[in-house]
Formats: sequence, C-alpha cells, structure tokens
Amino acid sequence: MGPNARVHRVSEIKECENQSKFVNQRVHEIETFFGNLCAELVSYTRRTSKLRNNGDEIARILLDYSNKEQINRTTSDALRKVSEYFVTLEDYRNTEIDRIVGKVVNPLAAYGEEIKHIKNSLKAESAARRREIMNMRKLERSSTVQSSREKQPKVG
Repeated sequence: MGPNARVHRVSEIKECENQSKFVNQRVHEIETFFGNLCAELVSYTRRTSKLRNNGDEIARILLDYSNKEQINRTTSDALRKVSEYFVTLEDYRNTEIDRIVGKVVNPLAAYGEEIKHIKNSLKAESAARRREIMNMRKLERSSTVQSSREKQPKVG
C-alpha cells in the first residue's frame, strides 16, 4: 500500500471520528435540553395540580358556608355562584393539565427513549469503528513486516 493510500485512509478515519464527535455532542445537548424541559414541564403540571386542588378546596368551603347560611339568602346564593365559578375554573385548569401531559410531556418522554436508542446505536458504531481501525493497523503491520522480509537478501 502506497503512502498516498495511507494518508487517504488516515484522513477518512479522522473525518469519521470528527463526525462521530459532532453527532455525540449533538445527542448529548438534545438529551440535556429535553431532559430539563421535561422536568420543568412536570414541575409546572404538579404546581398547577396543587393550585387546582386549592381551588377545589376554596369552592368546597364556599359551598359549605352557602349551605349553612340560613339568614341571608342573597349571601347564600352569591356564595353558591362563586363556588360554581371556582369549580368551572378548576375544571379548565384540570383540562390544561391533561393537555400538557398528553400533548407535550408524553411525546417528549417518548423522544427521550428515541435518544437512548440513538446513543446505543452510536456506541455500537463506535465500537465497530475501533475494531476496524485495529484490524487495519494489524493488517498494515503484517504487510510492512512481509514487505521488509521480501526486501532482505536471501542468504544461502
């Protein structure tokens, strides 16, 4: 194998390594970004759920007081209406939570699984590339030894 072929092979190997480093870096950045985004969205839905629970509790307290109010019917009716408004508001909040989880968090979590598959594939490709490089080096060494034996004059 001539020197030009070796130089070409070395440049191919370096280019392949650079591409591999670039892809690994991108996968790591995406994994970090989507991990942080998912964690923050889950935290947001938890806080929103807690707010919904607090709103439900306020509605329950208003309704209880409305039911206990016997003297002033106007106050009782107003408290009941405010309680109903709170229930409606918290129903909307619950729908918001369900939509965020169903349309944003779950697809992002599925994307996380896809990233794991990509990482495993990259590891396998990297291991195969390392084995190929080692085999090429062994072949090069053996061909170098073979050519040096052929160049030596035979004594005899």
